[in-house]
Amino acid sequence: MLDWYAGNYNLIVYDRDVHPQDRSKIILQIKPPDLTPIVGPIERNLIDLAKPSPTEFEPLLQLSLRQNLLSAFARDSLLRDPRDVQSQLDEVARLMVDLYISARQSASLTPNTTYMTIGEMFQALPQLYLREFFDAQLSNIYKWTESDFLSIQDYDYFARLSDIMAQTSRQAVANYLVTVTIWNLRQYSYSPRDQFGWRECVDQISSLEIGSKMYVDKASQSMNLPKTIEFLQNLKIDFLSVHRSTPLQYLSNINRLGFYVGFPRRLLNEELVWRPVSQLSLNESDYFNSIIRVGKAERDYSISQIGTYLDSDDTTNFPITQPTMLYNSHVGAIVIPLAFIEPPIYLPGDEIPMYGIYSSLGITTLQMISKVFWQGLDKSSQLECLDNLFRGFLDANRQRSPSIEPELLSTIECSVVEKDRNQEVIMKQ
Repeated sequence: MLDWYAGNYNLIVYDRDVHPQDRSKIILQIKPPDLTPIVGPIERNLIDLAKPSPTEFEPLLQLSLRQNLLSAFARDSLLRDPRDVQSQLDEVARLMVDLYISARQSASLTPNTTYMTIGEMFQALPQLYLREFFDAQLSNIYKWTESDFLSIQDYDYFARLSDIMAQTSRQAVANYLVTVTIWNLRQYSYSPRDQFGWRECVDQISSLEIGSKMYVDKASQSMNLPKTIEFLQNLKIDFLSVHRSTPLQYLSNINRLGFYVGFPRRLLNEELVWRPVSQLSLNESDYFNSIIRVGKAERDYSISQIGTYLDSDDTTNFPITQPTMLYNSHVGAIVIPLAFIEPPIYLPGDEIPMYGIYSSLGITTLQMISKVFWQGLDKSSQLECLDNLFRGFLDANRQRSPSIEPELLSTIECSVVEKDRNQEVIMKQ
């Protein structure tokens, strides 16, 4: 089936998670699609140009998708005259909008996750025919049973998906899957119009584990990971010390907070990294076919590991070549990939003064710890605490408003309170 070929645009995206009672055991996860790369730019342009009302938004977004995106896609990628397939394009645009809006709720620091067995999920949403989906998508890779634990990210999306499918023709679903699969795979195909270059090739290869290993072999030699982890643990201790007057229930996530830093040690094992692709026969002059086969082989091997156990320094989402720090709420840890601790963020040598460390790796880590901390607080108590204080800075109309806007509350949290607390931690050191 499509799976890896459709990427994160599939109707149901499956991945790996950890068991809620055993954070080292890998279980199956299903989650909504992420259509932001396709729909997001169209949505932003629509809001900037038309500023639609809530009732106008969905019809205008559907129209904009068809006119500004799908028509050109049909002409350039499918070699079809958009006028000949206008009704089909309208159906695909409608389905995209429905899926995009339904899945939007899952985009947060801590996803809304529900755990149940696969059999319980079958009974809860029989109209989705998940048994058939699993048989088609997974049975050749992962030998699942109905008693296996399942992680569902944004369960409400799947309840809404059943309603969307009931209102959508099979032809529209098939056309949507063809469209998003071509959209996902065309990144690997050379096109004079898109002007792909060596940077795109490096990005694509670095997403593979065999590419990650090459990066680890080169970049890890200058890293002192134990010393870096010790430094991060001290930051956490200092954060807890500064917040010692905070009720303990709000510090539980920070007390349990762990760190995955650099890379998992398994990437140093040559045989283990190359095992998923060792039997592939590739044509070195055919980039498109080669990278798709390697990517699919690595994906299948990753899914086949469901039911096994992670190493103590590994987690289900460890993108070591992406310079982005992330918080994995399922394991209660901050993940700091190897690419993030490159200069100027990485831990300098002994000859570098400590303020150089705090101003780079320290402050960025404290920002992430602060996000985890604030996410665990009761929002209503934050509002009561800060509302009166900042209402005095607002104009007369704002002062009479019944409640403070969420955007302003977020600004208050980020720019004032946490700034002061982070500075206190730094000065304490």
